[in-house]
Amino acid sequence: LPPAEKTALQQASVIGHVFWDEALQRIAPAAPAALDSLTRDMSLEWCHRGIRVNGAAPGGILTEGKFQVTESPFFTAEQMDQIMARALSRPLGRMGYADDLATVVVFLASPAARFMTGQMVLVDGGFYLA
Repeated sequence: LPPAEKTALQQASVIGHVFWDEALQRIAPAAPAALDSLTRDMSLEWCHRGIRVNGAAPGGILTEGKFQVTESPFFTAEQMDQIMARALSRPLGRMGYADDLATVVVFLASPAARFMTGQMVLVDGGFYLA
């Protein structure tokens, strides 16, 4: 097989790898889990064309939009406390930054990842582990 010269990147969510206790939240992981599976399937389909397919699944990345949501009047003070407690309970003890995700995506698109395909890299500060 020729070395992979092209890269296709998917973005899912760490939520596709997590079990939720709440009934309504059990539906949410379906789409990210499907993207994870699609990433593996596409990597097998496209590898003979020299295309690697990988993805990144962020979890808890702080963005300007996330600040707007967490400061929304739709969340009670108790809910905000729960959100922050869950963020700080990650093994790395913090939320992620856009650069944390960006460096992984740049790596996956680079020649340094030339022997990787069909992988969904979790960028979640250990959220999946906890």
